[in-house]
Amino acid sequence: MRNYTIKATTPDERLGEALTRVTKLKGDLIARMLECGAVQIRFRAKGPWERVRDPRIKLDKTDVIKACLDERVLSIPAFTDVQVIAENKNYGVYVKPAGVMAQGTDAGDHCTLLYAVNKLGKQSFPVHRLDRETEGLMLVAFNSQAAAKLSQLFQLQKVHKTYLAIVAGETSYLGVGTQGSINEPLDRKSAETQYNVLQELEDSRLLVELKPLTGRLHQIRRHLELIDCGVWGDPKYGKRNKNREGMKLAATELRFVDPWSLDEIVYRYKASFSPKA
Repeated sequence: MRNYTIKATTPDERLGEALTRVTKLKGDLIARMLECGAVQIRFRAKGPWERVRDPRIKLDKTDVIKACLDERVLSIPAFTDVQVIAENKNYGVYVKPAGVMAQGTDAGDHCTLLYAVNKLGKQSFPVHRLDRETEGLMLVAFNSQAAAKLSQLFQLQKVHKTYLAIVAGETSYLGVGTQGSINEPLDRKSAETQYNVLQELEDSRLLVELKPLTGRLHQIRRHLELIDCGVWGDPKYGKRNKNREGMKLAATELRFVDPWSLDEIVYRYKASFSPKA
């Protein structure tokens, strides 16, 4: 990975010209970086970083440009085939497949859910995240005001989330119908996850419904590891739970009071690994 910081040296220098001058890269590679969102600008050296894709943009001498070259990321195909659950003027609910990032990094954003939403002709503002390995429902705001309102719901824990997981490990003490709560601090902060065992699967694995009551980093995955029932296929947490099929964790329900209509809204998604009825 190579990172570049760039400033215009002449009045009205074009972005593509500045990138060529500093990076010494070939034109087709610079075009790919722009296409994939690997170039960002802070206009007048103020405000947020903005991804830019047009090499014809005229630069001001006060603009600051950063570019990131990661050919592994550039080789990933763009993600555009997003499943729409619902949309209104303020936000949309979409399905993020496992393996797709929620939002981009400095190396690009073309293989993310937010990019796919942009390709639908929407502005996209993230209000929460799902781990790359997790599939399921994501809420995306369409403007900054909506993002603020929806983010506040998550901060106040007024968005009730339900997940489905296949777990493996020491499951002998858990039978169908077993319910409980894991109350173990994470990162020195209180954390609670409720669980309900729904079904026994082959090889002593279990299908479990999970409800995180707090929002700590990797909360469900870390809590399940603590009771030796890691998510099946989790590449980071758990023992005796690895596979080659990917991680079996899905965000299957979002429930909250819509800040505009004041109606309680419930969105649901059937996990790709749900056993057939």
